[in-house]
Amino acid sequence: MNQVTIYTKTNCIQCKMTKQALTRAGITFKEIDILKDISMLHKLKKEGLTQLPYVVTTDQHWNGFQPDKIKVLGFKPRKEL
Repeated sequence: MNQVTIYTKTNCIQCKMTKQALTRAGITFKEIDILKDISMLHKLKKEGLTQLPYVVTTDQHWNGFQPDKIKVLGFKPRKEL
């Protein structure tokens, strides 16, 4: 199972939409508000991050609201009969 962490900030529309889409897809996630974790804010800025949300999974990461990537995370293959 993918572990998902989403870096957000208050009043970020794309962050809100991403969290809603993850929840609708049944994906649990850890949220880190970068305005409450200043060391993380500085770290992400140093790495060149310019857009939120920043979503990190076990095997990928992306910026912004990307419903296609969320849909793939929520995909559960059917069990064989």
